[in-house]
Amino acid sequence: MTTMKSARPSTATRKRAKRPPLRAEEAFKTGSLAPQPAGTLSLAEAIGSQVRSLRRKLDLTGAELADQAGLSAGMLSKIENGVVSASIESLDALARALNVPLTTFFASYEE
Repeated sequence: MTTMKSARPSTATRKRAKRPPLRAEEAFKTGSLAPQPAGTLSLAEAIGSQVRSLRRKLDLTGAELADQAGLSAGMLSKIENGVVSASIESLDALARALNVPLTTFFASYEE
């Protein structure tokens, strides 16, 4: 009786696929929510950071603020994480819900 060998090489002899090198902006992302210097954030990230900071100061949950602003909790999360560029209408609704001027969201962003 003969045994058949697998056509695939063993894990010891297989080489790992090489990953493409990370871009500079990806190399240092940690997922940290710690404040970062304003110069390193995009506009969407700076606005999101301001929204989150103001929400926390008022001791509101994301769901509570989203409800007061007429947004979905998912959209608020995307805004706070800088994943999307919020519309002026959404920012206005958030400013009203947080009881701050619309310009507050742009205060930490410097070009």
